[in-house]
Amino acid sequence: MEKYNGWTNKATWLVPLWIDNVSELGFLGFYPEDIVAESREEWIYSAASNFEDRFNDYVAEQIGTASLIFDLLRIAMHEINWYEIAEHYAEQFYEEKAA
Repeated sequence: MEKYNGWTNKATWLVPLWIDNVSELGFLGFYPEDIVAESREEWIYSAASNFEDRFNDYVAEQIGTASLIFDLLRIAMHEINWYEIAEHYAEQFYEEKAA
């Protein structure tokens, strides 16, 4: 699979782009310090799950769940590499934590 701007695909690239460009870590209301984990790897897995859950909730709130648009978006959301996004934020979070 061909990468998009260094990310797995365009769908994966778009999520952190929006998170980084909207105040308070974006529409997901994600705060890295809220993730409690014993290790960096555990933090990444927890953050990936957290991102996916919050994104699903956000989409449902914005357009409802009983629509063609929602169903199509759910299909597209399976293309998003949540783990890769969480790795991106883990790098930032652990750098800040070490400073």
